[in-house]
Amino acid sequence: MTIKELNKLIKEELDAFMQEDEEDTSMDMGDDIEVTTDEPEAEEDPLDLLRQIYDMLKPIVDNEEEMGDEGDMEDMEDMESGEEEEAEDEGEEEEEVDEEMKAKKKDDVDENLNSLNESKQLRSRFKKLANIIK
Repeated sequence: MTIKELNKLIKEELDAFMQEDEEDTSMDMGDDIEVTTDEPEAEEDPLDLLRQIYDMLKPIVDNEEEMGDEGDMEDMEDMESGEEEEAEDEGEEEEEVDEEMKAKKKDDVDENLNSLNESKQLRSRFKKLANIIK
């Protein structure tokens, strides 16, 4: 095969490719793509956005509060009669809460000590593996 024949084949292939490309683009003309130079507006102020959200939610929350106010009056009457009993119970509950807090703190301290010992063991093991300790 000579250079002239090779150039002729390349030219034929290129022409065939270009014709196919033109056919494809003529078929795709139905897709309209809008290109705009409009820049998006600067970011809105976050406080304005929060104000809009608040304004939208306020009527919903107000309606729920109005519905809950009717039941609150009955609850207040029940609470007045049970205040004396609660005062006694509060003293016992505070003692139980204090004991639980002390137990939790002790467990936390024990857990921290265990993790510290484990980290020391791991550190010494890695030093030994790295031949730092002979």
